[in-house]
Amino acid sequence: MTQIGITERGDAYIDKYDWQKWVFEEQKPAILITKNPMGILKEFPELFIKDNNGNLKGNVILHATITGLGGTPFEPNVIPYNEQLDGIKEILKDKNFCKERLVIRQDPLFPTFIITDKRLKHYGYHVRNIWTFAFENGLRYRTSFFDYYPHVRVRTQEIHYDGSYYQLFINKERNYPHTHLK
Repeated sequence: MTQIGITERGDAYIDKYDWQKWVFEEQKPAILITKNPMGILKEFPELFIKDNNGNLKGNVILHATITGLGGTPFEPNVIPYNEQLDGIKEILKDKNFCKERLVIRQDPLFPTFIITDKRLKHYGYHVRNIWTFAFENGLRYRTSFFDYYPHVRVRTQEIHYDGSYYQLFINKERNYPHTHLK
């Protein structure tokens, strides 16, 4: 299967050694954007969970980028959204967790995410579930629309992708992970 892979230009979890000195030693603020929020939350709890004195280390905001496209050619190495939400839900149980430092970032959204074809509503459900999770848990929510970067454009042309949601997720000839949806 040809994999498109949109996000390759940096991730706060993958590039964690790039920002640690900035945050911990130089005491500078940072916005950490990652598609593996649980990795950062588990590895650096002192940034998000208050100590016994109510203090936090660093000055960060974590943009937990969650997509409904994990495992598809668009996001082949991304953790499925429901697993990420389950992990965040567990961390939110800690009464010392600082919600102000967490933003749920839905990315990417396709401009055609309001879909009428019943076979295509699956992605719309993911979007709604992520949005609902953020609001039900009192978290901030941001969206980002699909960017047709040059490297993404080349890869979509390699698989003769015509830009339609239908072709990418439903076309059985392509044998993509979501082709079982009816």
